[in-house]
Amino acid sequence: MTITTDLKVEVSKRIKEEFENGKEYYRFHGNDLYNLANKLIDKPESRFVEWHNENVFKC
Repeated sequence: MTITTDLKVEVSKRIKEEFENGKEYYRFHGNDLYNLANKLIDKPESRFVEWHNENVFKC
């Protein structure tokens, strides 16, 4: 799982392909990340989200 730069949840299809499960996660795919604090300083910077998605997240 990861988030996009516009703070939406993204779930890798590899969960289903490799582990034959993921139903609990897929219901969150595309949803806004609601639990972030209202302060801008508490939200992740786009550059860090982009780095994570390019270097860690496996779609």
